[in-house]
Amino acid sequence: MTWIYPTIFVVCSLLVILYLFFKKLPQISLIKIDTISDIKDEQKKNEYLKKRVDKKAELMQKRFEKIINIISKYLKKIQKVFRSYVLDVYNKTLEKKDVKQKNNKKKDKVVGEKNMMQKAEEAISQENYELAEKFFIDIIRSESKNIDAYYGLARVYIAKKEYKEAIDTLKFILQIDLENIKTYIKLAEVYDLLGDWDNSIIYFQKAILLGSNRSSIFFKLAIVLEKKQELDSAMEALKQASEIDPDNKEYLDKLIEVSVKCENKELAEDSFRKLRMLDVENPRLDFLKDKIKQIS
Repeated sequence: MTWIYPTIFVVCSLLVILYLFFKKLPQISLIKIDTISDIKDEQKKNEYLKKRVDKKAELMQKRFEKIINIISKYLKKIQKVFRSYVLDVYNKTLEKKDVKQKNNKKKDKVVGEKNMMQKAEEAISQENYELAEKFFIDIIRSESKNIDAYYGLARVYIAKKEYKEAIDTLKFILQIDLENIKTYIKLAEVYDLLGDWDNSIIYFQKAILLGSNRSSIFFKLAIVLEKKQELDSAMEALKQASEIDPDNKEYLDKLIEVSVKCENKELAEDSFRKLRMLDVENPRLDFLKDKIKQIS
């Protein structure tokens, strides 16, 4: 019988526990449900926030990528401009260097030609015509259109009495410069030396037509005209020479002579007075005066 009381006590305890468990079960269930619901809401909230953060991050990344692209394009343009600028500066530097080198070469060439020209002139003055010819030819090899060198070479040929070579050389100068007055005059002088007065007159006249207003050209033309017995033309040329250089005694002397030959007494006497005023002690005055008196 002693075992019955403990058993009753255990049973009663179990009943009490069961009663309390079933009584609290709805609350426990509610608490669990609420707890679960809160957890789910928090998860949803976290997911929502995460989605927003991810979306914002995605937008920011897209904006960042867009900015990076813009900056990259801008940097590429700057890089292109900079490269172009550097290349331009480099090319200009090369051009300046090339121009400087060309100028230096040209300067050296001019100096070299000038030195050879001086040596050629010295050789002519020493009548070393072979050496002068060599210097002039060397200059022409260096500069094929150097008129001064051709002209110097023609002078050498004239000095050597190689008139054909001189004429060919002078005519070649006219192919380079058709209006080179000095060359026309030199050609006229060479033809005069050859006794070809027709060509001599033609080249003197060409020099005058090109604008040579030198009294010496008119005087030289007059001498050739006198040789050809074209005295009236010679007298006119001498008048031109005397008008340009009225104090030239040689011109007046020759004008008196030609005027006498043309029997132009008035011009002869006028020229004689001018000559006497310039040089009263001229030894030819008496001779010229007698010539004038012979004019009827």
